[in-house]
Amino acid sequence: MAVSKDGPQYRFVIPGTSEETKAQLDMASNRVLAIATVHKQLHLTGSMEEIEIDAFLRRLCESLKRTAPAQIAALNVTAANIKLRSDVVSGLGLLVAELVTNSFKYAYPVGETGSVAVDFKQTPNGWSLEVSDEGRGLPEDFDMDQTKGFGMQVEKAFVRRLNAKVTVSSRPERTAFEISSSQS
Repeated sequence: MAVSKDGPQYRFVIPGTSEETKAQLDMASNRVLAIATVHKQLHLTGSMEEIEIDAFLRRLCESLKRTAPAQIAALNVTAANIKLRSDVVSGLGLLVAELVTNSFKYAYPVGETGSVAVDFKQTPNGWSLEVSDEGRGLPEDFDMDQTKGFGMQVEKAFVRRLNAKVTVSSRPERTAFEISSSQS
């Protein structure tokens, strides 16, 4: 097995391996890269107690944008300028990385371009995070509670870890995952 550098992503080159296996290895590699990026951004903040979420999300999304396929025209970030506990920020970072990566992979078919947005707001009772795109939308029968895919299982675990709730809305040209919590 050889690992070759292909732009900002790593691609596994395994002679005689099926395309499905290669795709699964690429997805696993990208998840590891996302986790490493979150931890690097946490380290760069210089604080382990409270972290400014605006700067953190901007740096994280700049890093994620470098892994985006050509059809992603922009990754826009809007975030409140507040500080949160590092454990909350790390969970948010991992959740953002997973949701943004899913938008990169599924929102825009080859030949179509679009953007992904990350919006973080302080609410009277805590915070709200929304990751959205203007792509093709989720399948009509999509049910986050019934989905067995590894990515959705990871996302649900992060939502539980943050003691938050998730609302999914999807139609053609607008898919949004909104995560909200009363904790900060």
